[in-house]
Amino acid sequence: MNSQATQHLNQTFFTQLQKKRHLAEALRQAKMAMIEGEVVENVLKEIYSHPYFWGGFVVFGDGL
Repeated sequence: MNSQATQHLNQTFFTQLQKKRHLAEALRQAKMAMIEGEVVENVLKEIYSHPYFWGGFVVFGDGL
């Protein structure tokens, strides 16, 4: 289950990067999409919206 949440977060993160967003903003947008349930359909939406599954992801270095 954790790996599925990571997969969804990363897909959204890289989609945001393709839109020319900076690293920190792309990660923030991906996390917001997880919170709002935009990334996952069905019953897992309520589970994956909890930061337990993806809250540990951070940007190191020059994320601006």
